[in-house]
Amino acid sequence: QTGKQCIGLNLAPQFGSLGCVEALNTVFKRSTGSNLLNNPSTIALNAHLQGDNRFNEETSPLPGDIIISPSFSGNGRIKNGHTGIVSDNGKIMSNNSEKLIWDEHLTLDYWKKNWGNLGGMPVKFFRHHNPSEREATPQELTLYMRIIELYKQIIDILKGRYHY
Repeated sequence: QTGKQCIGLNLAPQFGSLGCVEALNTVFKRSTGSNLLNNPSTIALNAHLQGDNRFNEETSPLPGDIIISPSFSGNGRIKNGHTGIVSDNGKIMSNNSEKLIWDEHLTLDYWKKNWGNLGGMPVKFFRHHNPSEREATPQELTLYMRIIELYKQIIDILKGRYHY
């Protein structure tokens, strides 16, 4: 939603035609209120996304997912990587290096052909989530169930129903 609202805006005033990470960070901050990172490099962004527990790497993109092909990660035929946000209808929103605005000017197919096939770069997708909304592990579920049972025992003791 926020990405669509930003279409047509110059979101990379500092780095201009090389400002895809700057533009993405601006959209992310407007959406969530927090910064993604303060580094204009797709290499740094990729490393950050892999280590940030607010993101999961995905194989099947959905609208709102971050797409990234980090610079210098391919065969050398394309030097600069790129990042953006998956939109609907197979489109990608990102910094348009020619018009210097946030734009829905690329398609997922083009991205895969250009950075993936021609450039030999990985095409990665990261989905933002609230860490508190993640799925509990089986170990955590077992622990939570044990805690619930202990609380039930405490309540029974306080009510005078539990005898040990």
